[in-house]
Amino acid sequence: EGGWEEQVKLNLTDTRERITKAKLDMLFRIQVKLKSVESKLNDILSNEKGAADSMNHWGKWRQAEQDALWNFQRQHDDKVAEKEKRKSIVDEQLRWAVKFYVASGKPDKRRPLVVDSDSVNIRIEELTAAAALQMNKIQEMNHLSRTWTPFQRMMDQFNQGTIFEGLTQNGDTRQYSHEEMVHPT
Repeated sequence: EGGWEEQVKLNLTDTRERITKAKLDMLFRIQVKLKSVESKLNDILSNEKGAADSMNHWGKWRQAEQDALWNFQRQHDDKVAEKEKRKSIVDEQLRWAVKFYVASGKPDKRRPLVVDSDSVNIRIEELTAAAALQMNKIQEMNHLSRTWTPFQRMMDQFNQGTIFEGLTQNGDTRQYSHEEMVHPT
């Protein structure tokens, strides 16, 4: 019986030593690796969040710019339609206008055209103001187009996943795709 009790005591001592060793191993080795992996994961998640925030910001900006362009196009289309409508009204009025004839029944082409000089001057001022306004709008659209081009290229790169080229992980030089950067294995 004495050998059995000694064996139990030895087993208890051995088990306690292995438990202590496992605790120390976990605290000093595994815990350090876990913290390292967690910090890498947090970096990747913060980069992903930053990219998503940037994408949302530029997406909203792009949508606002496109809405402005569509509004400009609608206004232009409305003006063209209004001009065509006025032209059709004038054409109709000319068809129904009273025509003057000479005694022989031929059209009177010598009838003097009455023109008011004040109305001509007002019309010239209106046309000049409309032309200046149209030129300003064209310049604004050209400026907007030139301003948008670099951002469009950046958004295209981001959508194609090539924006992550040049980024490396852990010092190796291999290129990572967007998917590998966002969800590493």
